[in-house]
Amino acid sequence: MKAMNHLLFRTLSCRTCRLKKPFSPMQRMMLPAVSGAVLGIFLHSRFPALAVSPLFTQGLPVCAAQRTLWDVFLTAGLPPLAMLILMPFCSTSAFGQAAALMILALRGMALGNALSDCFMQYSAGNGFFAASVLVLPFGFTSVLILANAALESVRLANSTARYLFRGISDPDITAKQSHLYIKLLTLTLFALIAAGVHTLLCWAMNTWLVSAST
Repeated sequence: MKAMNHLLFRTLSCRTCRLKKPFSPMQRMMLPAVSGAVLGIFLHSRFPALAVSPLFTQGLPVCAAQRTLWDVFLTAGLPPLAMLILMPFCSTSAFGQAAALMILALRGMALGNALSDCFMQYSAGNGFFAASVLVLPFGFTSVLILANAALESVRLANSTARYLFRGISDPDITAKQSHLYIKLLTLTLFALIAAGVHTLLCWAMNTWLVSAST
């Protein structure tokens, strides 16, 4: 009987541990972006004037206007690049974690705002198509890129905070800084590629955007 009870206890414990699997660091980084996206959808429905603010658009909303490829590329690529540049500054502050998470939340708000804008500009079917092809792929990719950068930035900021408030120095701080800079260069390359693909998609579908908006 004791052996049976022990086996039952071990089985239940293993299943409970699997059910209570904690979030990975990357999943935790995505929470501010998801919360920001929900907030962006809400703000777009309640305060339409915010939909045209550069802080909330960040080049994500689709536009049927005639623009050059360079204009589309700059509009789409500059906001995530500027946010990536801010990440090393967040890593040097003891309170840089909040700034890095705020950057992620702002990008999420821009994504939510752009998704809502698709359904405001176009009919339900066209809005869903524009959102799923022109907004969501590039927006989600940029959020993933920023979340990876924010993860490294938060780790370095945590090391800075431990040193300032507890006097605990991190022996690997130099290696972590080098890893952050190398990762930022890699993520910058991915951000440029994503902006380029987004630009080509907008250019290829511009005729459809003009016809769908009329």
